[in-house]
Amino acid sequence: MLSQMIVVQQKSDQKIEELTEQVESLAATLERTRIAREIHDSLGHTLTDLDTQLAVAQTLRSHNLDQSFQAVDTAKRLARQCIEDVSQALDRMRQSDFDLNHALVALLEQLRQTSTVQVQWKVNLPHLPVYQSYQVYCIVKEGLMNVQKHAQATHVYFSADQTPTGLMLNLKDDGIGFDATTLKPGFGLQGMIERVQLLRGQFELQTAPTQGTQISIILPL
Repeated sequence: MLSQMIVVQQKSDQKIEELTEQVESLAATLERTRIAREIHDSLGHTLTDLDTQLAVAQTLRSHNLDQSFQAVDTAKRLARQCIEDVSQALDRMRQSDFDLNHALVALLEQLRQTSTVQVQWKVNLPHLPVYQSYQVYCIVKEGLMNVQKHAQATHVYFSADQTPTGLMLNLKDDGIGFDATTLKPGFGLQGMIERVQLLRGQFELQTAPTQGTQISIILPL
């Protein structure tokens, strides 16, 4: 029984990995100007941080070697991120069809199969431009990763529907919740918020300790 569960999990992980690679290669670029803007936004910010960390390392190298090494490590991580951003942007130059609904269901299935969380969903999105599909996929993936890593939830509900004016995404769990005012960097929400902003959407977070978490996202078409 255990070996069967491990095989199922491995197959599920492999499928998600394949889908993620497919999505990233599609990240697309209906317009070159759009991609250029995305590269400018993400790469410009990262390069600024990289320059800052290198300056810190240079300043500290004579009197605080440990902190200097930490700054160099951070700079190396930022450099790798720059390389990845450029690589993904180049991949997005390729045009292809992508079934967003299928990909989202695969993410939800993976959560259900690889955890004890009871997962329910309703996914019914229209065909979207590849660039928008890519961002929506990444938003949902980030949200589900947060649930799996931090929420300690027993039930999760996700919905993605078209409204008269755009798209509505909802992700709700009955986990431990948290104090949003003490949110630490790296929790994962910041990446979701930034992607929602790229799509000119609205991001709403409702949570409190012991009260679970609900994320609502409205995106224009």
